[in-house]
Amino acid sequence: MDISDGIRILAYLFNGGPGPTCKAVADANGNGDVDISDGIAVLNFLFASVGSIPPMTETEIQNCISPPTPTVLRCGSFGTDGPEPTHGITGCIELMSDDTLRLSNFFYDGDGVPQVVVYMQVSWSDPDGLVVSPDLLGRPYFGETLSFPIPPGVTTDEFRYVSIWCDYFPLHYAIGRLRSPPCFSPCVPSE
Repeated sequence: MDISDGIRILAYLFNGGPGPTCKAVADANGNGDVDISDGIAVLNFLFASVGSIPPMTETEIQNCISPPTPTVLRCGSFGTDGPEPTHGITGCIELMSDDTLRLSNFFYDGDGVPQVVVYMQVSWSDPDGLVVSPDLLGRPYFGETLSFPIPPGVTTDEFRYVSIWCDYFPLHYAIGRLRSPPCFSPCVPSE
């Protein structure tokens, strides 16, 4: 453990940095969540000799070595629950048990202005949703699988829709509703 561990936790939480490869390791204070107190705990332990870092349980160690395969919690597809998609957008939407949103078999021509993002919403017309991706503009996507982390501390239970959202107009380029599995073809949940 060194200063880079505390900085990585804080960068993940506040600057869109990469998420922890093992949540139990990043949960430095052992409270079951990765939050600002973990970054502070690491830095206090290293530089102020304050507190301790609790040992990981055998289960946590095993899950870090061989993490459980994420499962699909809810799923949908673009073009089934809203306006006809523009810019050739199609694909499957999967909200995963590892706190990620996965788009699979995703097609989008990469055009638009000035920013196009993946956006989670409570209702179809919700203007105040959650942006979960960087800007998608600038390159086409041809049947790709993209995975975006859900920001720490966000509970996704209330989100029912996922859209490809253009800030400029503002409008949906495509929208899909999240439903409980099983998903219908071509969006069959991966197990």
